[in-house]
Amino acid sequence: MEESRKGIQGSYDLPNGWKWIRLDVVAWLNKEKRDPRKEMPNEEFLYIDISSIEEGTGRILEVKKILGKMLLLGPGELFTQIM
Repeated sequence: MEESRKGIQGSYDLPNGWKWIRLDVVAWLNKEKRDPRKEMPNEEFLYIDISSIEEGTGRILEVKKILGKMLLLGPGELFTQIM
């Protein structure tokens, strides 16, 4: 996605009436980095795995509930909440 003076140019055309916008325009992004495995090990989170997103439509097929201590994060990765 490219940002220009006119707005954001996406990687493909959208249906009439749709437009590309930045995620932070429609959602509050908490950019504070946290590690729920240590800070909130017994708190439940909603988890959407990439395999749970239908190809072609982007429809979410499955949402899992997972405890903070069960989150698998790669090396150097920390959890970011989108609210």
